[in-house]
Amino acid sequence: DQVLSKMKRSYQQLIENITEEMVCAGAPRSSLQPLDALKRKAASRSDQWFQRTNNYQVAVSNALQARRGILEDVASRKLWINTSPPCIKNQHSWSAAIHRK
Repeated sequence: DQVLSKMKRSYQQLIENITEEMVCAGAPRSSLQPLDALKRKAASRSDQWFQRTNNYQVAVSNALQARRGILEDVASRKLWINTSPPCIKNQHSWSAAIHRK
């Protein structure tokens, strides 16, 4: 059973890593919905589903596509005004940095 669940766990860890990366970068919580949906979908899939190479490949591709989509969505400066990423302690420095050209 451990061997079968390894692929599923690695995929779920990928989703967690991407989510953490986006949160640390200050992405608004609402922008993480695609990752939340992928996380729920993965939890509902069997370990055997992830053992099929094509299924695993599609799942990883979807996760990376979700990451790209989030990055594109949050690239708009309008979404970042008056926000401070949790990993940046100085709000003023962050705010000043995003208003520089």
